[in-house]
Amino acid sequence: MFVDRTASESPAVALQSRINAILDQPAAEPDDVRVRLGAIHWGDLGCTGVEVRALLLIRDDQPQIVATIEKASPDATGLHDYVRVKLGRFDIVIETEW
Repeated sequence: MFVDRTASESPAVALQSRINAILDQPAAEPDDVRVRLGAIHWGDLGCTGVEVRALLLIRDDQPQIVATIEKASPDATGLHDYVRVKLGRFDIVIETEW
């Protein structure tokens, strides 16, 4: 019997899963592309959580969505942009931490 697990996942968990799938993709990229993404520990890189911060309203009273990625430098803005582009969502804040 087929069970559609995505239907039962919360939007935050589904987004976290999508981000983790995206984080697997740079391994196939050329070295020069990976270098531009920033200082990253590729072996342990992963999205550890997605949260909605209702206190930080951005536009039209929409809460801010924040994804936390561990094992990357907080200055890895190339990685932040890479994830947003692959998601096709530029309204998400990406926070990276070691």
